[in-house]
Amino acid sequence: MKAAIYKGIGKIEVSEIKKPENDDESAIVKINTVGICGTDLKTFKRGHPMFKPPCILGHEFVGTVEEVGKKLNENLIGKTFVIAPYLECGKCDLCLKEKPEHCKNKVWVEGAMTEYLKVPKELMLRGAIEIPENVDEKTATLTEPLACAIHGIERINPRSGEKLLIIGAGPMGLLLAITLRNRGCQVTIVEINDARLNIIKGNGFEAIDAKEISIPSLIENRGKFDHAILATDASSVVSDLLESINPGGKLQLFGGMPKEIRLEIDPYYIHYKEIDLIGSFGFSERHFKTAFDEIANNVSSYSKLVTEEMDLNEIEKAFLTAMKPENIKVVVKVSNIA
Repeated sequence: MKAAIYKGIGKIEVSEIKKPENDDESAIVKINTVGICGTDLKTFKRGHPMFKPPCILGHEFVGTVEEVGKKLNENLIGKTFVIAPYLECGKCDLCLKEKPEHCKNKVWVEGAMTEYLKVPKELMLRGAIEIPENVDEKTATLTEPLACAIHGIERINPRSGEKLLIIGAGPMGLLLAITLRNRGCQVTIVEINDARLNIIKGNGFEAIDAKEISIPSLIENRGKFDHAILATDASSVVSDLLESINPGGKLQLFGGMPKEIRLEIDPYYIHYKEIDLIGSFGFSERHFKTAFDEIANNVSSYSKLVTEEMDLNEIEKAFLTAMKPENIKVVVKVSNIA
């Protein structure tokens, strides 16, 4: 079978590899479509400690079950699913403390940029959602990143009608924005790139050009926000964001930052204004299922985020395309490969 092999920084190409053999506790899934995510792009651009070359990337995928082991129902064969790339165990101390996103014993599958993937039984039983007719496969690949966004939104727990400021209009920033809007929140997005600013407007959001208006100027003219989300790694704006939030609000650091980054903040806002500085990482089984329901009920809202679809044979071009700011989400069509 063919697979896209990551061979080091800036190097990814299609090669022939051996098709995985099934066992009693797994399924062989023929991959149809896989999304290129931010982690894939970071790995391609500068490497990643979790993904040592040569390896296969990709974890936002839709596929059709071709084989099942003895411990799985044969009725799964021939059905098409979006499948969670990992799930919590439900048994470790962090799961029992209702922190499943930080489970110590997650069941994982990685490497969906290939024709066939061996998926563990646990993911097929708890993390596989059959695709209904009203949801196209391209949009279904957004389920995993949307699950992460929903976890972040739940950590803020905004009320309908509250005003939120989002910094950054990448895939995650826009997933957050659309979902917040669907829940009745007022969303303003700050972005510096002209192409992304046009995308913000095209999706019906208020766009603030960071080249022209600073966060302090925005607050001076418009007033403060109830909450703010930093959906990039722009650590330099954290102090300004703390000042932009109403008392009792939350500032969420959603975008990952390099480990060496250190923040300087004024504790006045945390102590006297009771602003919570919080993070967000990953998702749980519940978030994954909630995310798919959100997509199924709002397909037209989310489908606009898939801006390019390319074949697996064009994998390097697909990665380079995904790095261009005029593209939000690039998906790779594996089932078209010759």
